[in-house]
Amino acid sequence: MTNSITWAELKKAERSLKRVAVQQGVSLDEVRESIKEAIAAAVANPDPVARSRWAAAPFGDKVPSPEEFVAWCAREVGQRTGH
Repeated sequence: MTNSITWAELKKAERSLKRVAVQQGVSLDEVRESIKEAIAAAVANPDPVARSRWAAAPFGDKVPSPEEFVAWCAREVGQRTGH
């Protein structure tokens, strides 16, 4: 599998964010904003281990969208669990 996030992965992530919004009784924008805040905190983390994980991510110097981040996380979990 390449490092690029595919269109299909992005669409699946988008559907997941919509499900979270419905389950939590909040808007999709609120879910996306919450994830954006978490991404910003993660990107700013000075811990060397966290920095190396970001360096290995397929985003380059770009901060990922919530959908890109969720798709990447899902891929990472799938690879680590064999799914």
